[in-house]
Amino acid sequence: MDLAGRWWNEISRGAGRRDIWLHQDGDRWLVRARDGGPGGRELTWPAFRDEWVARAWVDRLVAASPPGEGQWRDVLKLVRKPPAGGWHAPAGMD
Repeated sequence: MDLAGRWWNEISRGAGRRDIWLHQDGDRWLVRARDGGPGGRELTWPAFRDEWVARAWVDRLVAASPPGEGQWRDVLKLVRKPPAGGWHAPAGMD
């Protein structure tokens, strides 16, 4: 299973911390979310066939987070070099 995306709301600990991961497992995309940091409540949605649908689910999770609980960051974009040509949304998602 390959890590394709990771988001964090910049709260380092406690009940306000939120983490979201996007994994690719063959031709499936899995979204995993955790509230409250390590040991917190965790949920996984394993049924996405298309990457753009899984990323849309990530966007919904970010949008549904409580207001005032940190600034969401795409951690992988912060720690890895962009691909040649930069980061692009799937066709039709602009």
